[in-house]
Amino acid sequence: MPHVTFVNEHREAEVAPGRRVSDIARELGICLCREEMVGTGIGNCRVWVEGQPGAVSPPSLWERLRGARGWRRLANRARVLGDVRIWTQQGIGSRAGIGRELAPLPEPAGDPAAPRFDHESSAAGTAWNPYGHPHAVGSGTREPPKYEAPAKKKAPSKGEGEGAKAAAAKPAKTKAEAEPEKPAEGA
Repeated sequence: MPHVTFVNEHREAEVAPGRRVSDIARELGICLCREEMVGTGIGNCRVWVEGQPGAVSPPSLWERLRGARGWRRLANRARVLGDVRIWTQQGIGSRAGIGRELAPLPEPAGDPAAPRFDHESSAAGTAWNPYGHPHAVGSGTREPPKYEAPAKKKAPSKGEGEGAKAAAAKPAKTKAEAEPEKPAEGA
């Protein structure tokens, strides 16, 4: 039996293969349809489904026309065939229609194995230390970049340079200056 996990709502279920995502969500009390016209039931039923190839039915023509690509699917059309993880979008109200039990928050002071989320134990940059924790910055583990002098350009040889300079210094002759006047023929 396929195992379905709704990630945002923290709900899991074992379902019969071939059931639609919207039916499974309705049984678990999850609102999938993001209402676009309030009170009409008309809305956007997009979900994002991750699973092995073949874990979800192939997109139908209607789904492809509505933009089903990659993980994005329509909940009222996609059928579950294998183990999947599903992400839903936020609706006008809460995603979960009924209350759920939440695990208690971790207490690092009383339980040494509890995860710690403080800025002191992380070397990552935070709002408190934008360049990383001071104990981690400047520890000398990174080597500075090595300086390489820029390559010098080759100077042109004397023969090439003088000819090019002389040609550039002389003004170009006009057509009248280049051709001497011809004497008149009847003279």
